[in-house]
Parts: sequence; C-alpha cells; structure tokens
Amino acid sequence: RNSTKTPMTGSVAAPAWLAAGCEIEVLADEDGLRGSRYAARVLLPPKQGKVRLQYATILCADGQSALREAVDATWLRPPPPPTPPDFFASLQTGDPLELWHGDGWWEVNLTDAGREASDGAGKLYAVRSPHYASEYRVSAQRLRPRWTFCGSHWKAEAPAGLVVYEGAAPDAFAGPRETPTAAQADALRETVSVLDESGESIRKAFGGAPPGSVAALLAAIAAARNVAQAASAAHEAAATKAKLGEDGYGSDASDGVMHVTSVEDEEAAEEG
Repeated sequence: RNSTKTPMTGSVAAPAWLAAGCEIEVLADEDGLRGSRYAARVLLPPKQGKVRLQYATILCADGQSALREAVDATWLRPPPPPTPPDFFASLQTGDPLELWHGDGWWEVNLTDAGREASDGAGKLYAVRSPHYASEYRVSAQRLRPRWTFCGSHWKAEAPAGLVVYEGAAPDAFAGPRETPTAAQADALRETVSVLDESGESIRKAFGGAPPGSVAALLAAIAAARNVAQAASAAHEAAATKAKLGEDGYGSDASDGVMHVTSVEDEEAAEEG
C-alpha cells in the first residue's frame, strides 16, 4: 500500500491501541478492495512506520492459515463503537454508510431509506458502492455508520453531529506503560483470555448481528480487552519479537514490495 499520510517513525510513541495483541481494523486500498476494512490483531508494534498483524477473516493462499503481513500504520485504527440505537431513523438518501460484505466492511451510500421486507423480516435498505457498480438491499444488521477515528473520539460522516467518545482510545485510561513482571503479564493474559471467551460466547448466542444493547456490551468487552492487552504490551512485544526476529515485519524497503508469509512459512523458517 502506498500512503500519502505522514508515517509513524521510531521517534514517535505508538498509541496504546497499536500494542502487540490489540484488535484493530485495516483499510484496504488495492484495486478490487478499495474502501473496505478488515479486522486484525497486532503481532508487533510499529517499526519504521509499519505494523505486523494477523487478519481475523482473510486467509493465505492455502485457504487454511490466517494471513499475516506488515501494513503502514496510517492504514490502521481501533475497532469503532457500536451503532447508536436511533441511527437508522435519522438516515437520508445519499448518506455514507459501511456494509458488511465478504468478511469486511465496505463503503456504500444509501439509495433507499428503508422499505419493509415482503416476508415481514423488517426494513431493508438499498445501498450502492461509490467505487464499484454494485448495489445491495440488506437489513440494518449489515450496515453501520461510516466512522472517522479522531484520536479522542469517533465522528460519523452522517448524520451530521454524530460523535461518540466511548471506546475511542485506550490511551486515556491504559495507565503507566511500564513493563509488567512475568506474574503480572500472566494475570493480564488470563484476563484477555476470559474477555475473549465472554465475547465469543455472546456472539455465538446472538449471531453476527446482535441488537444495539448487546452490541454495546461487546464493544465494552473489546475495549476492556484491549486495555488489558495494552498494559502487558512491553512483555508481549518482547516475547513476539524474540520469536519472529528483527526482520519479522515482512517488508523489503529496497523495492517497496510487501512480502507476505504464512504462519507455516514462519514456523518452517524457524525449524530450518
């Protein structure tokens, strides 16, 4: 990816939400993927402006292992807050939204502000991609605001004035960024595991489109999980760096090409 934004450098402290193990979203801008975002988890914090990560829904060419790659930090952001419960009542034709499609969130614009489905399943919203000749008619569960991350808060492109501060940035309450002891790191990892299990249990019970109150609970769990992970970032990053090595970021600055390796590739390299 070629970014026109100012890259992070080693002299700039990385935000807590980019700590090793934290959940993030990745913006894609390649042909065929423009305007889409995908969930991922940080493996290594920023180094020379790039962050090594592992995708949650994108697989390697083998179709088995989760894709890992190094991505420019300017293409990353924390997971956005849940959709406000009254959001869809204020929508108008032309409003920018994001559509859940193909394991990611894609930029779309509203073309029909909602019609009742013939089977009584609720309202369906017609949307169209601003980048591709694609149109969809979907339920509200597959749509969310087109959020912009502003560091201390989130701002939706529509409706005007929609601003959310909840879960905006773990930095505000992550506490001192000191290296924890091994015992403290173990306790924090156990907390992360418990929160992961709780979130997964709720998602399984409610499916991929939980109601607003449950979505808010999931967002709170994710925020707490990322804070616990960020607090143990120094220990996590040191352990991961020792495993992957100094050159584990997978990029070659000499030709600007991003070289992607799978989990199996890394394990084979270590064994070799």
